[in-house]
Amino acid sequence: MLSVRTSGFQQRKSQRASSFWVDLSGKVAETFPEESESLIETGKSVVYEEPRSTFPIYAVSLRDVEKMTAMMSHEDVQPERWEPSKGPLCFVSHQWTSLDLPDHTGKQFELLKHTLRELHYLFTDSLHNMSHAKVPPIKPEEYERLWVWLDYWSVPQSAQRADERSAAIDSIPAYALAASFILVLCPTVVHRDTGATCNFASWERRGWCRLERLAFSLARYSVASPPHVYVVHEPAKIERYRNSKFHKPSQSVFCGEFTVMDDRVRLLPVVQSLIDHGCQARKLQGDVAAWRKLLAMKRTLLFGCFGEEGCGTLCVSHSVEDFLAKYEFSSVAEHGPAGMTPLHYAAYEDNAAAVRGLVSSGADVNARDSDEFPYGGGATPLFYAVLYGSFEAAQALLEARADVNNVAITAPSIGHILSMGFSDTSDVPAATMLSLLLANGLDIASTSRDSQYQDVMEGETQLFLAVKHRQIQQVQLLLQWGADPLQPCGKGGHEGLNPLDIARKLDLQDIVILLEEKLKDTQQCTEQR
Repeated sequence: MLSVRTSGFQQRKSQRASSFWVDLSGKVAETFPEESESLIETGKSVVYEEPRSTFPIYAVSLRDVEKMTAMMSHEDVQPERWEPSKGPLCFVSHQWTSLDLPDHTGKQFELLKHTLRELHYLFTDSLHNMSHAKVPPIKPEEYERLWVWLDYWSVPQSAQRADERSAAIDSIPAYALAASFILVLCPTVVHRDTGATCNFASWERRGWCRLERLAFSLARYSVASPPHVYVVHEPAKIERYRNSKFHKPSQSVFCGEFTVMDDRVRLLPVVQSLIDHGCQARKLQGDVAAWRKLLAMKRTLLFGCFGEEGCGTLCVSHSVEDFLAKYEFSSVAEHGPAGMTPLHYAAYEDNAAAVRGLVSSGADVNARDSDEFPYGGGATPLFYAVLYGSFEAAQALLEARADVNNVAITAPSIGHILSMGFSDTSDVPAATMLSLLLANGLDIASTSRDSQYQDVMEGETQLFLAVKHRQIQQVQLLLQWGADPLQPCGKGGHEGLNPLDIARKLDLQDIVILLEEKLKDTQQCTEQR
């Protein structure tokens, strides 16, 4: 992201943030729209053009990047104007590590050069390109034709070109959309002026960085594959960004950190246009699964846009007929691509009214999908309601006797997911959702199966996971409902260890005390009997 150097620049950035708006004709409007009505809600059929930039894309060739010894400014580099015919574009996202220099230690630039030299490894190594991944974003023969967009050399930096700089900042979503892949540079560096730690966690918190990620991901969204966003921590540590992560309410642009607080409001039409464009593009391409998924995820992608109350008001209480028409289902029992039913999408939306209406009309409350990445199929609507913080939909599903102990094929149970805090959102803490499930019959003694989740090993109990992930609220809840601090893990990486063992091993004294007190209380109750 661009550094905000002065309060004057902050103000200009905020004032211009609303200009990136794609109207129904595909043109860029220079004013904030009078209404933020979305095509997602109206169902209008419109062919979108690609979002356009208000400032050209300037980039540096891979060959010239290799010649550099440090990040250089736009004025010093004098980059060329990029066009698709010149070759593929790499968009580089990073944080400035001082107020006046983007990379005062040189650590980010060295990491960038190393990564660009290892593109074949980046795109093919199994550690960060899983078997379900699409083909690489560019072909080996295109490597030498690669161009690199990076804010410091692609955006005017001088005070004399402030208007052009502001126009370029407004165009960042269009730049990200034009790229073949994104590199996120996030080696751990201490900010020279603030002393704050700059790393992936701090990058991920920034609202403008989230906007870059969203613009790129929505333009190429596929249910079956994560976007080509590569997070580079260090030369030997690279990860591919997961779809399931940026879908979470807590990961929305509007829950990110902004230097200029007004940007949250001013970016609403930007994000809405990106969502609408993504939905329409997927529909025109015939990717029904991706279109429906984005349609349902509008709530989470816009979460926080109206402050602490979130965007729940955007979720319309449709009649059953309207809901089916919105997603183009023929009946409440239809299984679409990946086995998804109307009830699955109502759960995504957190649309309790639609849940109740669909169930009353005969929808199977425990309908299982067949192949919804990355969970491998077998997930019910309740699974998705829990995973995405859809509390009201979860309540409605449980009222209809949804199976609280159903387990997807390659994912942990929802109880295990909540126990480790995975589904924590900005408004519905995982502990709150876990409490709801416990009150509705969650099997507290169940152990996890082998799954794709790296943080979950086969045979672990929910209490064991809560302890391991330092989720003290979940630990307290599980103990209140009778979880056994001495129940050992089954087969797997922690076979034989119990929750108290792992708490002591990790030196979690607060949790050790809770577990030991539970054992004392249990022993006293036994003696009194």
